[in-house]
Amino acid sequence: MTSPATPRFSIFTPSHQPRFLDECLASLQAQTYSDWEWIVLLNIAMKEGVARCGGPLLV
Repeated sequence: MTSPATPRFSIFTPSHQPRFLDECLASLQAQTYSDWEWIVLLNIAMKEGVARCGGPLLV
């Protein structure tokens, strides 16, 4: 019998502070488990102060 495929993990990161994304990615890459995907949900504020949600960024 063959073993089942290893499950894949999805990590969702809502972000309104993009300056922290490099540090977050470095932390993910340092993990011992390598079968993951990282999805960043960008939340960029407009000048009027109303937040709009950008599309997901799949890394």
